[in-house]
Amino acid sequence: MKAAQQQVYSSREKHRPAIVTAVEKSGTDLQNSLTTGEPPQPRIEWITGSQYAIVNPKATTLRIENLLNKDAFVRLGLQVPFEVPPSSQTRFLALGAWQQPLPDNLILDEVGCDESLYLAIPPKC
Repeated sequence: MKAAQQQVYSSREKHRPAIVTAVEKSGTDLQNSLTTGEPPQPRIEWITGSQYAIVNPKATTLRIENLLNKDAFVRLGLQVPFEVPPSSQTRFLALGAWQQPLPDNLILDEVGCDESLYLAIPPKC
């Protein structure tokens, strides 16, 4: 029993930095929204390795109908159309190569919007 409790504690401690970061970013989104009067915008966050997430901090679903620069990636694990629910995220794999690194942005067509949505791809930490 004690070994099982220690394993649960170790697992919780291993994930604590990611949880703290997520809470801090949520607080930053709220603070920025309150000070600027503008709602927080979708963004991409690096998760680990080649895993990224499209984060939707809005109160409405983000609906994507097309990936405009899919050919700029060696591999991109997103299939269109897709949705990101409110206050949620969708994880995906993004691969580049030495001769073809990841582009600076993921360019998306959002349903009902005239302008393309440019989401900056963050560097790996």
